Amino acid sequence: MKLVNTRPKRGKSGIHQIALSRRLRHWGEVLPRQSALSELLQAIEHPSACTGQFVLLAAQLMQLRHLFTAMRFVSDIALDALREMLALLKTHPHLKSNRNLRANISRMEFMLRRLMRQKQRSFSLDLWFEMFVCKIVDVFELYLYGVLRQCLKKNPRAIAEASITMQDLLNLKDIDDAIKRIVEDKADKESFFGLPNIADFLEKRFGVALDRASGGYRKMLEVIEVRHLIVHRDSKVSRRFVEKTNRREFKEGDRFPIDADYVLQAMRSAQDLALDLEAVLKQKGVVSP
Repeated sequence: MKLVNTRPKRGKSGIHQIALSRRLRHWGEVLPRQSALSELLQAIEHPSACTGQFVLLAAQLMQLRHLFTAMRFVSDIALDALREMLALLKTHPHLKSNRNLRANISRMEFMLRRLMRQKQRSFSLDLWFEMFVCKIVDVFELYLYGVLRQCLKKNPRAIAEASITMQDLLNLKDIDDAIKRIVEDKADKESFFGLPNIADFLEKRFGVALDRASGGYRKMLEVIEVRHLIVHRDSKVSRRFVEKTNRREFKEGDRFPIDADYVLQAMRSAQDLALDLEAVLKQKGVVSP
């Protein structure tokens, strides 16, 4: 009985097989596989000293970072992997004698060409980058609302004056329920006016002063303004944007460039500014972890 050597030869087939293996390993390295809890704990230096609102913010930013990584790389890597797979199949020794194999390879090549044309003509990451910037601002503003709510809940006397209708008062159970309603309304109202006004309110009522000269604060102000451009002006620069951000290199009507680096900077700015705020909240003892 003749033994068959199943060890792959070091020809074109072997080279393509190695290339494909490396490509797939790289794919696995790029896509997020780490434990969510592990990364979350690494993102928070002292978990017990942070508010629940910061933990929520860190978790949401972590999810966005994972999604961003997968979205950014998966299309290119998938197409490269398909290309490598086709190159490997075309070196198979049974290619000449197997009509079905040739037909399958032809269909895959046609699909690859079509995907490449679609990517070149219509697939753009700009829309995805804009969506990520909007979502980053959303989760950061949700964090600010949570901080305001916690501060007011622990220190309701900071609300100088408030009004409540007789109908609402009759529907409430007791004074604690009324205070809870007033706190919710005040947090909603103050969070609506944006980061500078929230910073003013926290400093005036609770002595929580953010460093407004810090890179995180200034960058987050810009990211929020960029979100306004995306939502209201199709990402086109306005005169108000130039005045508020001092980005004099842009003219009114220019399209604000949003790339992968800008998305990552926005994520980092949101987390850095939240960390700064957490440190001040801890120092002042305004909220409990």
